[in-house]
Amino acid sequence: MQPPPSLAQVFERRWAVPILAELHGASGCKFVTLSSHLSGSRSALKASLGLLDDLGLVVPNPGHGHPMRPEYVLTPRGALVTQPARSLMRALQKADSLDLGLKKWSMPTVHAIACGQERFGTIAEALLSATDRAVSLALTELQDQALVRRQLTEGRPPRSIYTLDRKAKRFTPILADLGQAMA
Repeated sequence: MQPPPSLAQVFERRWAVPILAELHGASGCKFVTLSSHLSGSRSALKASLGLLDDLGLVVPNPGHGHPMRPEYVLTPRGALVTQPARSLMRALQKADSLDLGLKKWSMPTVHAIACGQERFGTIAEALLSATDRAVSLALTELQDQALVRRQLTEGRPPRSIYTLDRKAKRFTPILADLGQAMA
C-alpha cells in the first residue's frame, strides 16, 4: 500500500481537483464525460488522471463488458476526497479565484500559511518540493488577488510576515478537510 498523497501532490496537475470534484457522487465515469464537463485539453486531462492513478485516488476500470461502463473508477480513498474537492471548487468559483486556486502552489501555500507558516522560509519548507521561485510567484499572485497579505516587521533586517486575508480564510477548512481525507 502506498503512502497517502500530500495536498501539494494533488495540486501538481491543474485538472486533478476538478476531476475529483466531477466524480463526487459517482463511482466513476468515462473520459468523454470528463472532457465534455471540463475545459481541459485531452492530454492535460489524461495527465491529471495519470496523477490521480499514481496517487491511488482513481484507477482505470479493470472490468470488461458493457460499452457504457466507466473507464475510471474511484478508489476508497478517492471517494473520501471528492466532497472536499467539490467544496473547494465551489468556494474558488464563488471567490472568483478559480484560475489562481488551481495553480500548482496556490492552495498548498494558503494551507501552509493557515497552518502557522508565516515567513517565506517556513512556507517553502512546508511545501517540500517547491522551489524558492515557485513559492515567491505563488505568494505574489496570492497577494495580487487579495488572498494573502505581506507585512514588513521592524528591525534589522526587516522581515516579511505573510497572513491570510478574509477571502482566503474561507478555503482553510476545506483544504484541511481535503488533506485529512487523503491521509
